[in-house]
Amino acid sequence: MNKTLLIEFLTEELPSKILNKISNEFSNILYEILKKNNFLEKNSFATSYATPRRLAVSITNVCSISNNKIIRKKILPVSLALDNVSKSPTDLLKKKLYNLSKIIGIKLIKFNQLEKNIEKKVEFFFYNHIIKGVLLKISLQKILEKAISKLQIPIAMNYQNFNYINNTQKIFCFIRPVRKLLVLHGDDIIKINLFGLNSGNQTLGHRFLSKKNIKINFAEQYSDILDRDGKVIANFQYRKKYIRNLLLKAAGKYKILMPEILLDEVTALVEWPIIYMCKFDKSFLAIPKECLILIMQKYQKYFALKDSNNNLCSKFLIVSNLETNNPYFIIKGNEQVLHSRLLDANFFYEQDKKKKLIDRVPFLKDVIYHNKLGNQFERTLRICKISIKIANLLNEDSKLVERAAFLSKSDLLTSMVIEFPELQGVIGSYYAYNDGESIEIIKSIKEHYKPCFSGDTLPKNIISIILALSDKLEILVGIWGIGLKPTGDKDPFALRRCTIGILRILIEKNLPLSILELLNITINIFKKNINFNNPIKELLKFIYDRLFTLLNYKNYKFNEIQAIIEKKPDIISNIHDKIIAIHSFILLPESKKILFINKRIHNILKKIDSSFFENKKIKYELLKKPEEINLYIIINKIKPEVDILYSKGEFFEILKLLIKLYDSTNIYFKKIKIITQDILLKTNRLILLKKLYKLLNVIADLSKLIQ
Repeated sequence: MNKTLLIEFLTEELPSKILNKISNEFSNILYEILKKNNFLEKNSFATSYATPRRLAVSITNVCSISNNKIIRKKILPVSLALDNVSKSPTDLLKKKLYNLSKIIGIKLIKFNQLEKNIEKKVEFFFYNHIIKGVLLKISLQKILEKAISKLQIPIAMNYQNFNYINNTQKIFCFIRPVRKLLVLHGDDIIKINLFGLNSGNQTLGHRFLSKKNIKINFAEQYSDILDRDGKVIANFQYRKKYIRNLLLKAAGKYKILMPEILLDEVTALVEWPIIYMCKFDKSFLAIPKECLILIMQKYQKYFALKDSNNNLCSKFLIVSNLETNNPYFIIKGNEQVLHSRLLDANFFYEQDKKKKLIDRVPFLKDVIYHNKLGNQFERTLRICKISIKIANLLNEDSKLVERAAFLSKSDLLTSMVIEFPELQGVIGSYYAYNDGESIEIIKSIKEHYKPCFSGDTLPKNIISIILALSDKLEILVGIWGIGLKPTGDKDPFALRRCTIGILRILIEKNLPLSILELLNITINIFKKNINFNNPIKELLKFIYDRLFTLLNYKNYKFNEIQAIIEKKPDIISNIHDKIIAIHSFILLPESKKILFINKRIHNILKKIDSSFFENKKIKYELLKKPEEINLYIIINKIKPEVDILYSKGEFFEILKLLIKLYDSTNIYFKKIKIITQDILLKTNRLILLKKLYKLLNVIADLSKLIQ
């Protein structure tokens, strides 16, 4: 009989940051194992539940006895299974049937139990074996053990459970200690023993609002009974939506700052959410708003509020796990905790302002950056040098850029950054403003760490952009150069993110800067370091791999991205235009002709070593036939037009222009024998093909576009 299966682990407080992920993972794993073992129907579905003290899952339409499973085994081709003359089973077939019977665990399979069928024009013998269904109550113990073993738990806890029956203790391992186990199939308790606990049909409700054991008579009633009798909203997503609505209602006229990551964490901290409005002293609004928001959101899990003018106000919302008629002490307690934190922040901020950023820079010598790369002062000087070089390439004010770079790391020595590391850069901009620095320097200090994460905004003004590029280049080249490149999923210095940041800045800010030149500028600054080895080859490959990943996120076609990346474009500011041009070109009917011709040339040239073409030019006097003279003329005619269009960024027009080469090239292949006995003639014709191939592939490697 099909019923809803309910599993609940009642635990000690679970980690809030991973609660929802672990809950969904457990639900999915259990569902897939039950499905694989034929306990589920087509319309079965799983619902995960997660609160600070429980992980649970309910799955509908779970069979009491698993469905029979038919396994179809291919035995042998009929030609090998039967004797050619007598048509009786061969020894090979008998051996196969004996071994298969032994593996399956049944009596010897008889010849008349086999059936013939044709597969890929060959007639085979097949055997159909029926695996009979098994009882859920017998299988569930192993299924749950397997599901638990497959859970990806970041940090597990070893703990002891005491068995009062035989007075023994055993050590178990799970996210947090499990204190109660509930296993129901409809209204039936399935006897399971996990974590030293026997399963039952009882659970606990809210820690303070529900004191007694709660009996679950039917699995389908689980969430309703917990809501009614236990003051627990068990479903994580429903609880999150409920909190969101409560917050919006409580905020009223104020705009609430409600990042999803905070909402998720708060949802994982409460079982019966209640919203209370609190406030802090208005004098604390003099503290930088980023600091106030950070303290409220990250350290206290509060929701900050803004007024109609988008200014931070002195009120905030808390999500409590305790419903009471008199919330005075809850509100006061939270206000006092925040007050203490804000007092510290205000003290740090006022003390920091007494010393200018420029006066802090020499003390960066006392802050180690890396033992093979020196201190933060040395790093600052390297960033200054890189920034000046980039500023000169872009014809920007190098002195302004140098000043911004020189001050960029000085806030690392401030009390605010020591207390709140997340504020580096941001808090430096406030101190730069206090010191009377220019608006460009203030903004660049604030923005030079951007982008900090996937999807983050980029720095806006050109000084910030140059400084951000310099900072990331210094990290990437320096860390890689001392041998600390990313390996597998390990990237402790976030070099992948750093590289994506460099690429995004170059592309999205339309900077016509050479990747190779930027790397060489940075490498030259590190050359005097004895621990540094030139990583240019590895870095270029790594950068183009990251570029492929970045473009792949844009949902471009794989072969179109590959065609562009294969050319190793040194300037990538126009890379999106190139891909769009390639995509539009492929849609043209004439494109197939060019792709075919290009592929033909590619197949010829790939057999020739690249060194063969070094320092060699076409000799016009060796162009003997009109077909090769005509091709030479049309290449030289189109090449200047292509160069002009390329400089304008009109890539689609270039590709359309290349279509004109088809007729001449096609006739050339029909009339001209390229590989001849005459070495001079052969060489000249190969050089002409090489020149044509280079022109055809000026934007992308067209050979990658053929499906």
